[in-house]
Amino acid sequence: MNLVELHFLNMYCNIFPLKNLINMFGRLCRIIKIAEKYYNGDH
Repeated sequence: MNLVELHFLNMYCNIFPLKNLINMFGRLCRIIKIAEKYYNGDH
């Protein structure tokens, strides 16, 4: 997964509130947010 895909997934997660999603996707969104912070801080 590259940074562009990660950012797109993060935006998608932001559009749909986590509380309205199934638990697995909600967890995935949190992982994506953490990963994007890591990548943003790494460059």
